[in-house]
Amino acid sequence: MKTYYLIIIGTFFISALAGASLATIWRHNLSQEKSPIEESPLETQSLPETKDHTSTVAATNPAQVKPNQATNEAKPSLEAQKEQLDQLLAQSLDLPDEVKPGSGFAQFRQRLRQAVQQRDVQFLTSILPPEQMEISGKVIPMASLNLKDTNNYFWGLLEKTLQVGCFPLTNEGHPQVDPNTGIWVCNNVAREFARRYPYPEKQLGSEYALDYVVVVGKNINLRSQPDTKSKVIDSVSNQVIKVNRRVLAQQAQKDGNLDPIRGWTPVILPDNQQGNVYNRFAYSPVANRAVFGKVNGKWQLLYMPGGS
Repeated sequence: MKTYYLIIIGTFFISALAGASLATIWRHNLSQEKSPIEESPLETQSLPETKDHTSTVAATNPAQVKPNQATNEAKPSLEAQKEQLDQLLAQSLDLPDEVKPGSGFAQFRQRLRQAVQQRDVQFLTSILPPEQMEISGKVIPMASLNLKDTNNYFWGLLEKTLQVGCFPLTNEGHPQVDPNTGIWVCNNVAREFARRYPYPEKQLGSEYALDYVVVVGKNINLRSQPDTKSKVIDSVSNQVIKVNRRVLAQQAQKDGNLDPIRGWTPVILPDNQQGNVYNRFAYSPVANRAVFGKVNGKWQLLYMPGGS
């Protein structure tokens, strides 16, 4: 499983990210969420489209920095490289969905989205491995997910993952997946972030990815306080914004699990103004992804790499 996980992420994600994505926040106690999902109409009205479609927007950027390019000039410092990359963050991030409408996977994904929204334990159980699954690099027994608790962490994690576009890969090296079939990876935030914003020198490593969050959706409100009644200080669409890691660490220490749907992510705007974005729309560049493949002719959730 580990070998195949590296194959999937290797083209767009450095290996250090898998274990560095706020692992202290992920606790195995997936069943102890305290409150039901509370969706604020002020925030959820701007959810991104969830219809299956194929985007024609190319995930390219002619202004990309090309590190280590051979020149006669002195090699820029790490801070200079990071500053150059930060300048790219003002541009919106394209998140194309490569699922073809009407395809077998499109139909499966739509059915799974409905099952997650309805907290359909029977359907979800039918697509999970029978005994255990790898989540965030750790092997989790299926029984510990406690799917009957509709408020637990795993439901929210899967719901959020399925809100963003997916992309296909071959299944080479995966012993469980049916021969001559491919796999699908949902979501594509990590891949598109790495494509648009090439990572600086290794000395920065995963720290660079952990410094940012992608606010996914159209006209998503950034608020002055972690409250839907507080002042809206900005509105962004598919924007990369700095995370206030000091405040985030304090939240993690106080509250334990950071719920993927409920709650707030503290951010820092380009003008250094402090803000907050609802967790449903905030995706770390090292966020969990769901990997699907056909096993004995049926789609199955194989594992969920990443994690933040």
